[in-house]
Amino acid sequence: MYTTGYNIEVFRFISSSDPIGVGPSTFTPSVKASNMDKITHGILEFPGNVTGTFSTDSATPNLLGFIPQFEFSMTAECEGGTIKPSNYMIPQLSHSITITKNTGEKRVEKAYVPEPSSAAEGEEWWSTFRHQLEAFVKKIKGEEPHEWYTKEDSIAELAWLQKTYEKVRICVCHVEFLFCLRRMITYSWGWILDLLRSIMCKKGAYMRYSWVSFFKAIFILDIIFYNFLKS
Repeated sequence: MYTTGYNIEVFRFISSSDPIGVGPSTFTPSVKASNMDKITHGILEFPGNVTGTFSTDSATPNLLGFIPQFEFSMTAECEGGTIKPSNYMIPQLSHSITITKNTGEKRVEKAYVPEPSSAAEGEEWWSTFRHQLEAFVKKIKGEEPHEWYTKEDSIAELAWLQKTYEKVRICVCHVEFLFCLRRMITYSWGWILDLLRSIMCKKGAYMRYSWVSFFKAIFILDIIFYNFLKS
């Protein structure tokens, strides 16, 4: 249930609250490992009679057999209309926030850099990982980051992910080696595209970003090796 964690996090962020229950949920096993989910559908219940319905597929067919396809979007249905953020997972490549009022009026916004009036730092070519790294550096220096994911948030996230696991009755077991390898290859495409964007947006930025990509690759390889030893 790798991608389901992102859905839970987005729901908690948008609603500014934790779920109070898990509604009907189903899953389709992965062909690589029967105890892992390929497709998961579910409903999370929030205070105020608010529900969040999610659907994830961690193995959509690749374009031309080798190009990963991504679709990260959600729609918030509000009293006055809907808000739809698209590609919130890799926004530095391309994204949009579509606001549609009940009157039919529609506008599309994008936010590659923070508002000038904001105290937040950021460049158009910064990846989400770069923003996280900057926040981490500020924290260990004793400074206050503009945004920070607290340990309480992390615990709540894992707790509700576990409750969703229990709802669909998936065994919490180790990740298969081949699945990890495939995810690493898939994410490599994201790093390459992100690197190309940094080159186009700011001369010399690729030198700094290449080091970030290097350490991310080492981290993923470490996870793969660990799971290989366990299997």
